[in-house]
Amino acid sequence: MSETERLIELVKSRRFLYDLSDPLYKDRHKRMEAWKEISRLMGSGSGTAHIWSAKWKGLKDNYAKYKKTSEPGFVEAYKKYKHWPWADKVKFLDDCVSTTCRRVYNYTPKEIREPSPENTDPKTSEDNLNEGTSECEVKKDSLDGVDHFFLSYAETFKKLPPRMQIMLKLEIATLFTRYELQADGMSKESIENMPRIVPHPVKYEFDFENDIMNE
Repeated sequence: MSETERLIELVKSRRFLYDLSDPLYKDRHKRMEAWKEISRLMGSGSGTAHIWSAKWKGLKDNYAKYKKTSEPGFVEAYKKYKHWPWADKVKFLDDCVSTTCRRVYNYTPKEIREPSPENTDPKTSEDNLNEGTSECEVKKDSLDGVDHFFLSYAETFKKLPPRMQIMLKLEIATLFTRYELQADGMSKESIENMPRIVPHPVKYEFDFENDIMNE
């Protein structure tokens, strides 16, 4: 069994790590402990929990892109995911409500969202717009200030070289995981001693640690 396949199996048996409808999903401490356990089972020690969490998020994102390739008129950007090798292994995500599903279905590229000028039949147009929707779709008018904040950086991100995009995605995943662990009660020292995904990460500041813990 490959490393990726083993990770998928370990996450699959812990539904609260990916299903928003699971009662334990909101238990940050439970999820943090689960990732520590997965890290140990992967043979790298609990201190690398953020690495495996980031890798899992990447797998979810790639699966969402793979799903897009089965839709009529999918954009060229998703073409390379058409034969994504881990699709069958993560099909269990189809039966749950996930954050990945929310993101991908909400930010469908314009080429897919809008019917072509040649397609003037009202019923057909509606079918095209509804293609690929799911119970976890988030409507555009539900976007809040946080959503718009991150979307404002999307165009800048797309202009970066591919390798730089990869590095930045890893940095962002690490950053979110580290602050999530901090919010769950892990000490600053423990977080600072965690291995980094990239060799030259930015320096993180934890000046507001007490504010988070007292909320």
